[in-house]
Amino acid sequence: VDTAGYTAQTFAETLNRITAVSLAALVTAILLSALITSLFVRLSAAREASQICFIAQIGIDASAIRREYILRILIVLLTAFFTAFVLSISLGESILNTVWGMLGAPKVLLKANIVQAYILLPLAIGVSVTAAAFFAFKINDKRRS
Repeated sequence: VDTAGYTAQTFAETLNRITAVSLAALVTAILLSALITSLFVRLSAAREASQICFIAQIGIDASAIRREYILRILIVLLTAFFTAFVLSISLGESILNTVWGMLGAPKVLLKANIVQAYILLPLAIGVSVTAAAFFAFKINDKRRS
């Protein structure tokens, strides 16, 4: 029995739609991460404007201040990635089976693409968050001067 051919014929359209929805969710997650980071940096810089001005007046370069903000955000980002990694390994499948069990599919088996799930996707979000922080702080620098 050709199960691969049967699966391809039966579920091809469904798999194509799931792939499209997954890609749309990925793009949305990256854009939302960048937007939230940009807003956070701008609000933090506005809240700490007097401290930033004081630090700049005593001779600290604007690029050093920008690096400090980006480092803060990267520390939070790496902590979030590590926490998500641990939780997805330990609780991911059981939570998914509980939710899908309520909807009538009690046993869902996950087959994750390890490179994509644990390297490429976090890297894409990390790059977008770092770029958003860099450009948001750069805008604040131009407004201040």
